[in-house]
Amino acid sequence: MNLSLAEAKKIRDLNIQDDPENKAVKFQAPTQMEWKDFGNLGQGIMIPDRGFTKQLHCLDPELEVAWDWGSNKWEIWRFPKDGSEAFHIMTVQTKDRSYRDLGADILLKLQAGDPARFSKGELIKYFEEMDNQVRRRKAQELKDKLRDIALETFINIHCKIIQVPRKYSVGRAVACQD
Repeated sequence: MNLSLAEAKKIRDLNIQDDPENKAVKFQAPTQMEWKDFGNLGQGIMIPDRGFTKQLHCLDPELEVAWDWGSNKWEIWRFPKDGSEAFHIMTVQTKDRSYRDLGADILLKLQAGDPARFSKGELIKYFEEMDNQVRRRKAQELKDKLRDIALETFINIHCKIIQVPRKYSVGRAVACQD
């Protein structure tokens, strides 16, 4: 059975007729419950957990979670209220890029990475400090490498014991000079 957006709108209109509270709300796309009904008809449509979606909207009302059926992963997108173009925020996946369930740690990552939390000056200061840390780490690595080379050179020059075979013993060498 091929379900189209037109059929989804018919289902939505039926739902609006049944529920007077929904009459005031104009939907542009099928609701989660309508998508859920489509998924039961074998179309393979996934809907996110309702609790996760509510928490995501509390974090930022412009964020939406969607199922990417091509890669079988969840994606989080930002749909700006000013009407500008939507953009991808993150793909929910494991380190080896396989499927991963939605969870509270995703919300924490989104909250920590929210650029609106910091002013431009704070962001500049943060990135300058990151650059300084990289410079200090590289300088320390160079310093350690030079120290190791100097120590190895000192050991090679001053501390190596050279093994002399017995046939060239010092006593025989002195005796042969007479």
